[in-house]
Amino acid sequence: MSSFSISFQKDGQPHVKAKRWCLDFPAEQEQYVLADLMGHGVTFKGWVLGEPNEPCQIELQQHDKSVFIAFNIPRPDVIKALLQQEPDSHPQLVCGFSFQYPLYHDVFSIWFHQAGQRELLWRGRVTGTQPVLKGTKNWLFLDNDTNQSVEQFQGKKLIDSANLESWQQYFLSLHESSTQHAYRYAVLIAPSKEAVYPQFYPYKRAVVTPIDQLIEAFKARFQLVYPLEELDSEDPYSFFKTDTHWSIHGAKLASLAVLSTYGLEKTAVEKLLLQDTFRRVYKVGDLGIKLFPPFGADEWVCANFSMYSAMVYDNGLPNFGRLMVFHKADAVFDASCLVFGASSSYSMLAFLCRIFKRVTFIHTAGNVDPLMIEAIQPNYVLCQTNERYITRAPDTNYCVRKTIKDKWQLLAAENKKEICEKRQKMLSKNALSWLAELNDWLPIENSVTSSD
Repeated sequence: MSSFSISFQKDGQPHVKAKRWCLDFPAEQEQYVLADLMGHGVTFKGWVLGEPNEPCQIELQQHDKSVFIAFNIPRPDVIKALLQQEPDSHPQLVCGFSFQYPLYHDVFSIWFHQAGQRELLWRGRVTGTQPVLKGTKNWLFLDNDTNQSVEQFQGKKLIDSANLESWQQYFLSLHESSTQHAYRYAVLIAPSKEAVYPQFYPYKRAVVTPIDQLIEAFKARFQLVYPLEELDSEDPYSFFKTDTHWSIHGAKLASLAVLSTYGLEKTAVEKLLLQDTFRRVYKVGDLGIKLFPPFGADEWVCANFSMYSAMVYDNGLPNFGRLMVFHKADAVFDASCLVFGASSSYSMLAFLCRIFKRVTFIHTAGNVDPLMIEAIQPNYVLCQTNERYITRAPDTNYCVRKTIKDKWQLLAAENKKEICEKRQKMLSKNALSWLAELNDWLPIENSVTSSD
């Protein structure tokens, strides 16, 4: 959830009416969420000493709209400390104000009105605590993230020798596993947004970046998919302007690139996808939500198909450890695909579940669980991670069951009950023996009582 802070700058110009003033609240270290700022509103408390015996009020101005608040709080402490007079019956005793009001703009101001004079007291600004990099033409990018994506793009952060060796072991392990269990595999690195659209990015790309290291070392020997050229599309764009993830169009192009790596014929798939229809929606995105006010853009979404229509199982866990199963009898290929994916895989599922009869998705960011491969016995395995993650190699001895167990134990009782009820409905609706077996094998309760 995005959080925000409010900073203030006190006006330093000479004032005729306002002699002294102070804003007690909000404090600059206070954190807010959107519901506070735009819903409940922000609480403002302070005081102003103007001319005695003259009516006065406070104005909160946002862009071209203002709200006026009368002074409504007695401040005997101010009268005693600053005027050194007894507060009882003092004409300026009610010099304090307290009000709550929503903010709709990132910049606002607070004014003092008295006897026809309007004097600026404070300028305020709302900023996100998670910085966003603003490119040209309203394109937004990650900034100062834990993976140092800017430094990676500039070649200042590369894959060290230890992690290159770990990547080597990762690919070798996948290759050996695919031979042993007779499946085809692909490792899909979702390109960073700035790699596909550097023309909108404020920094210049280095000659060598981490993905260049990975491609040079492993592309020729292993099934590494990095669809940079395929995603270089402008009508429509393959990425959302206000999100880190690719658009539905980008997800389709990535899915087709994976099929090529598997050696599958794409004609029937492309014919199917040509029937898709789209509609435009206003999308804020995971970057736009970090700005105040939230910033979005009109984007295309699929109008005729939703992956949820093919979903037969969902363990309901957030992010890592989430496991979803899709079954579509009339899919193009009568085959099973196991996806060890990251966040970019979710939009691909709308295509993968129509391409393969059975798709099992597990949120692991490319980490591979050999026990899941043995349990599901897929025909195809897709390991998907994002470019900004690749300075550290994924793991091929990942334990999905442990992640699920740990995540489940952290959930509140009401969340567990809701998940169990939804999951049982799906299991009863989709009478698939292999699905029930998978559910029983996973370390997650099938029912939760109100006392749990």
